[in-house]
Amino acid sequence: MTPNELDLRQTLQEDATRIDAPGDFAAAAIGLDRRRTRRRTTLTAAAAAIAAAVVPILFWSPSGPTGGLAPATNPSASVSSTPSATAPVTPAPTATTPAQPTTDAPTTATPENTYALDDTLVVAGRTLPLEKGTAVETLSVLSNGGFLLQSHMTTGASESEIEFLDSGGKTVTALSSGMYAVSADGSRVLVRNGEDDRMRVFDPNGKAIAERRDNRMPAAIVGDFAYLNADSSQPGLEWNYVTGETREVPSHIAAVSDDRTRAALQWFEPTADGMDSVCWAVADLTKSDFPRLIERCGPEDNPTSFMPNAFSRTGTYLVGSKYIDGGHWFIPAVFRASDGEDMLGGTGQKPISGWTWRLSDDETSLLISRNTAADVFADPAQNTVQRCSLAMECTEVSPELPITQESQARYTVPK
Repeated sequence: MTPNELDLRQTLQEDATRIDAPGDFAAAAIGLDRRRTRRRTTLTAAAAAIAAAVVPILFWSPSGPTGGLAPATNPSASVSSTPSATAPVTPAPTATTPAQPTTDAPTTATPENTYALDDTLVVAGRTLPLEKGTAVETLSVLSNGGFLLQSHMTTGASESEIEFLDSGGKTVTALSSGMYAVSADGSRVLVRNGEDDRMRVFDPNGKAIAERRDNRMPAAIVGDFAYLNADSSQPGLEWNYVTGETREVPSHIAAVSDDRTRAALQWFEPTADGMDSVCWAVADLTKSDFPRLIERCGPEDNPTSFMPNAFSRTGTYLVGSKYIDGGHWFIPAVFRASDGEDMLGGTGQKPISGWTWRLSDDETSLLISRNTAADVFADPAQNTVQRCSLAMECTEVSPELPITQESQARYTVPK
């Protein structure tokens, strides 16, 4: 890890350039930079890299009733690539016709039955068209059945924007690109645009209901409390956006549990050789000194370089990504928050890798936009939506599609 990556992360968070990572998209640029560095270095030696998915991913488990995902068909779909021994896949039939909007009664969107495919949203098999040429980077389902997405156009101007959409996919509020966090129930969104230091809280209809000037970044929003992230130069902040009261909390907040008792922290620790160690911890927010209940730092304590960015729905697990050298795709990770035990399989020569993923509300499976190419380092890659158990036994939800550039997945699942 290069010494300036924390500064790079901060800069990218502020600029909010279009990166395909769930939540913490600054890490994707870091990953790509490392991948390029690795390729250069491999000519004379060998190197490794670390990347995260973050998401605000996030953050990860908005609530709501669960429902099955109906496969979306596509004319360019192909049979799934041969799965690895550690990740059996049951392929869906090859699609032969493109997905079409249905005229059936609308189905309420939930994080379990929704994903984006190119410039459409797919809700239980029903497609909602977005502006032609839209590429969805991150997606959340809100409590009113609407959507929050960050996207860019694949032609013309390529700058990202954040949009609140209604349940029919129509834009109701548009913001310039930035960083955001979504509450677990999808009822509140914390946003900082790249334009200035305004931190705003929005309701699911895209109406701003609170504002604060602050140079920190959105980390989490739980009930009436927003959590702002900072590096080691200053503390983080807990902001009651209803009363305006604040208190200082630990720096490096990546996520906060839904009961507000714990925060997941993630940071980089400089080492003598100039390659920063990846560190994470769980801090107790109920005590004034915020003791660390668990801490892992460096290759001995954190050998897979786990980087958390969300608590699971009940707070049992932390969701994030592991060590990876894929540029813009990542290895999903689920670690037990109480003792730091790795809960996922799927390691080895053919990792379970992808672009976006979400742990189910019952905490038994991941919905993942996965890289299913026979060679996961190949360019172009292959992309499908799969449902994977914690043992990383996967079944196909939507058919495999080729992608034309490694940095942009065709499918995006909600965070």
